Amino acid sequence: PIFHFNSKSTLDGIKSENLPIGLFGDFYSHELGTTCLDRNKLSNSIPMAISSLTNLKRLYLFNNTLSGSIPAAASALKKLRELIVRDNHDLSGPIPSVLTSLTALTKLRITNTNLSKPYPERIGLCCINNDSSDYDLCD
Repeated sequence: PIFHFNSKSTLDGIKSENLPIGLFGDFYSHELGTTCLDRNKLSNSIPMAISSLTNLKRLYLFNNTLSGSIPAAASALKKLRELIVRDNHDLSGPIPSVLTSLTALTKLRITNTNLSKPYPERIGLCCINNDSSDYDLCD
């Protein structure tokens, strides 16, 4: 299943700690494959509860106003293939080293964030693209 809220949704401007995790965390946690929460003006940090979505393959959080860091709890998303957090200018701190254990990850978008360097050369199946600071499937 796909959980998708875009800029025309009722989540516009909600603080991330108030996300309806129970709406999809409990009901869908064993089935949900894609969560799209892009362009919602979400603020504050990425909620730790996102780690309960154990079958999540794609997580799109781009173009919000998220702050803080990528939680180390995201390392629980072992099936995650794509993590897109670009265009969250207040997202900061290092990329958690535990994310290197996401062996299914093929795409990580971090452009236009304030995540601190140096970035790991590899995360999952991805290699850093030094031109864009994004990660793509390694050759």
